[in-house]
Amino acid sequence: MLKDGKAETIPLTCDLQDGYGEQLEYAISMVIDLGGVGCNLEDSRMEQGKLVLISAEEHAERIKKAMSVAISKGVPDFVVNGRTDCVLLGSTVEEAINRGKQYLAAGACTVFVWGGLARGLRDEEVRKLVRGLDGRVNVICRKGMAGDGMLGVKEIADLGIARISMGPFLWRIGMAAVENEMAKLLE
Repeated sequence: MLKDGKAETIPLTCDLQDGYGEQLEYAISMVIDLGGVGCNLEDSRMEQGKLVLISAEEHAERIKKAMSVAISKGVPDFVVNGRTDCVLLGSTVEEAINRGKQYLAAGACTVFVWGGLARGLRDEEVRKLVRGLDGRVNVICRKGMAGDGMLGVKEIADLGIARISMGPFLWRIGMAAVENEMAKLLE
């Protein structure tokens, strides 16, 4: 966004996946040094080619570490979006709420509950999350999925959540359009 020919400051958060294991503190430090004001931090990691859930207690400790680094670097309002993959990995919304409460208590601002590409989250599940986590919920909106049991931006916002993520979906749509136009040019 430009204002008077200059770029305005726009808050930027980064997706840090699982925080890169033992490099979490370094990763948080680098995000801040590069001007970032927050991150997504997931409670799952790849082990032997399989996505596995770590304990809620371990993830809460990782959130505390992230916030400690941010505070030491002079960014006490650093935003941690504590993501839980428990629903994606077959658990319940109730488990997501239990995990989310621990993540919020550890310093996360919001809890991102990821239901996955095939499953997603339905409106009643989002309502439960909003009630259980006092509205401090982040869900993903998947363009083109609303009306198929998936929720659009307006429907998600009307449920009272704090944050909506788009994930890579808009980028993928844009890249598909570029590839399509390039194919036409090369014909």
